[in-house]
Amino acid sequence: MKSKRSFVHYYSFLVSFFMLPFLLQVQVAKGEGLSLKMARLVMVIETTTKPLGYRSQRGYKVPDEWEIGGRKNLITEHAYYTLFGEDSDNSCLNMKGRLSITILSFNDAEIAQRQVEQMKATHLGNMGAKVIQADGNGYFLWEVNGWYAAVKISKKVVLLEDGTHKQDKIIEELIAQLKKEIS
Repeated sequence: MKSKRSFVHYYSFLVSFFMLPFLLQVQVAKGEGLSLKMARLVMVIETTTKPLGYRSQRGYKVPDEWEIGGRKNLITEHAYYTLFGEDSDNSCLNMKGRLSITILSFNDAEIAQRQVEQMKATHLGNMGAKVIQADGNGYFLWEVNGWYAAVKISKKVVLLEDGTHKQDKIIEELIAQLKKEIS
């Protein structure tokens, strides 16, 4: 009986050891269909914002601007998230306390860089736009419609959008944490 028990323990240890990467992938992605690198960015976002009173929710856009036209050929995967702050009313009628996040994985880093530059130029073409910070890995700017930011991490881009003009501090904190992923 003892040898049978030790065999079962040894077998369960081997299964656990070799299945660990798969189990971690399932646990991190939680069935959301994200690659490990995309799930890592989601984890950085959630661990940064949760202590500040935000909770995240995966979302979908209809129509999905990254699924139509020529843009679909530029990316390998993408995800939309909304962060709800403590002052969010949980309705679809108000943007108060919400931060929209789009995570894009481009085919290569050069395409990602061009898209970030193009998005920045589009924002700067709007009335009253003002750059708060910008470098080769993204931008953070203010415009009449709200705060906008992009952080490029290799061929991944995280877009942040606040239409209330009240969440600049959380955006700055997210930028800082995401930039740590670059180094």
